[in-house]
This record gives sequence, structure tokens and C-alpha cells, in this order.
Amino acid sequence: MKILKRVIFSGFLVLLVLFVSTEIKALDVGVAWEGKSGMANNVIKGFAEGIKGSGITIEYQKDLASVEELEKVIARFQKEKAGMVILRSTGAEVLMKSPPLYPHIHRGMQ
Repeated sequence: MKILKRVIFSGFLVLLVLFVSTEIKALDVGVAWEGKSGMANNVIKGFAEGIKGSGITIEYQKDLASVEELEKVIARFQKEKAGMVILRSTGAEVLMKSPPLYPHIHRGMQ
């Protein structure tokens, strides 16, 4: 639970910095992970609660069928979104191979 709170808080801080630094009224963020994960669902529940009312909109791409599908979603997010949150160890591996061009959060736990 302690790690979950840290992830949620860290994600909120990064998005808050993005929100302030971009000087726009709304911020569009992508959230994605590969495979089914109860922990990722719990993290995102808390994350969504933490940013409620902040003007941040979130596109969720949950339970993606493969790493290749996750890679495509990340590539699209880089073109369309102001930021992204990528969860699970597979997401961390994808981002380590090809780091995004802007701030991002990835959390992979074994």
C-alpha cells in the first residue's frame, strides 16, 4: 500500500508539473499497460481520484494483448498526448528500449 501511494503521488506531481509548464487549460494524458493486472487497476483508481477536478483528461488503454500492441499505443501517445503513465514491468522494458521524448511515469514491479 505504501508503494501504491508513492506511485499515485509521483504520478500526480509529474502531471501537475506538465500542466503548469504547458500553460494550457486542459491536459490530455494516456495510461496503458500490457496484460491483465489487478494492481494496475488499483493504482489507476487512486490516480484518477487524485487528479479529479484538475482539468486533466485520461485515455486508458488497459489489458493490452501484447507488448507489440503496447509499443503502438506508446508511439501514438507520444504524438497525441501531453504525458503518459505506463504500468507493469513490460511497460518499463518497452520504455527502457525506446525512451519517450517527454516526461513519463513507468512502474514495473516483479
